[in-house]
Amino acid sequence: MSDVVRVEHQTGLLPTLAYQHGGHADAAHAIATHSMRLMAVPAEDRVKAKLGLALARLHTLAGWCCADSLLDAHACHHFRQALELASESYEMVITLRVAGNTDRLRGHPNDALKLYQLALVKAWDLPRDDPQTAVLKSWLHAQSARAFAAMGIEDKARSSLAEARDGWDPPGDLARADFDSQTAQVHLNLGRLDIAEPFAAAAVQASDNKRHVAGALALTTLATIHVKAGEPDGIPLARKAIDRITVLSSPRSRQQLQPLTTALDARPSSDHRELARMARQVAATRA
Repeated sequence: MSDVVRVEHQTGLLPTLAYQHGGHADAAHAIATHSMRLMAVPAEDRVKAKLGLALARLHTLAGWCCADSLLDAHACHHFRQALELASESYEMVITLRVAGNTDRLRGHPNDALKLYQLALVKAWDLPRDDPQTAVLKSWLHAQSARAFAAMGIEDKARSSLAEARDGWDPPGDLARADFDSQTAQVHLNLGRLDIAEPFAAAAVQASDNKRHVAGALALTTLATIHVKAGEPDGIPLARKAIDRITVLSSPRSRQQLQPLTTALDARPSSDHRELARMARQVAATRA
């Protein structure tokens, strides 16, 4: 059990790095790979089961860190390991959700949607009286909405978003901010700028300077909306968003500057074009 506790402790340390700064694939990959040797050690069934779950969580996190660092082959390896180790439906659903997010951010929303739908099927096995179950289902519906929006299927995107928000009480201010940011992204992709703007603004206000990656991405969404709408504060918002993304260790987040870059390129002024050039330069930097 002491080894299980150590794996759980290491897994608990990594999210802070991943959520604050992004990346950190090297550390996560090394810890997850090294810890797998424990599966070869004889142990009681009870301890073996707990170790499997702890390693499944660790591999899911390592998969996300690798995906965030654009190491997609390594990410797929860790997600497969997590699914093989996850003997409980909850951990399996979490892994499917994170793997789906990876496919969506790689530009494969249809593949992502299949994983979200499989995760929702698996979620039927979860205890309905567990508050975590409702939260997880809401996230899956919200991220399904993002996949539908990316494919231009507006009716499905809107219905999935409605299901996500139906009766769900976010478990904290940061969770609410993340959810508002997801909602803003859906409406932005559907071209509904007037609806997207208040959600993006609320996400920025709640997450600004608290979680660097989440706050930076919410700010990027808000800047994109204001630039596309031709608002006078679009330029300072865009400059601030680019600066925030620049300091992250997340190549995947840098790639997510593309919608803002496109919006800046579509505006006529030299200031907009200069910011678009800066955004492309930042997006091309991998570390």
